[in-house]
Amino acid sequence: MSQHTFARRHLLIVAVLAPAAAGCRRRINPPRTNPRPNRPGAPDRPDLPEPGGADGAPDPPARLAVSPTTVAVGATYTATATQFWPGEAIQFSWTGPSSGVIGSATAGSDGQASTLVREGAAPGSYTIYATGWNSGRTASAPLRVVRANT
Repeated sequence: MSQHTFARRHLLIVAVLAPAAAGCRRRINPPRTNPRPNRPGAPDRPDLPEPGGADGAPDPPARLAVSPTTVAVGATYTATATQFWPGEAIQFSWTGPSSGVIGSATAGSDGQASTLVREGAAPGSYTIYATGWNSGRTASAPLRVVRANT
């Protein structure tokens, strides 16, 4: 390799690496124009009200209620998620001796979504979760599964 070619390549490497070496920060991901998609008050949704209360207070915490809280294998229970964003998809899942996804439901205009579940997991203590797909908000509730009476 000639000395001229080596110098050109070296200059190119310095030019490419110089901003990083100088401590410059580059945005790798494109800027988010809508930090809270499908959320009231989002910049690209001016037709929707501002998030939180009318006084600018933060949104209340998401909640999940399971009824009944103790269920026999093969019986049903209802999981009701509240305080999620209106129209948001809510994923229901569980963890415990086993784990998995129950399913999903769409929150109504009141931010509430429910699902009826036929319990098929082994007896034990579980935690049921509700997670908003857009907001990332989560709520949990305990569930105890017992053997079915035969």
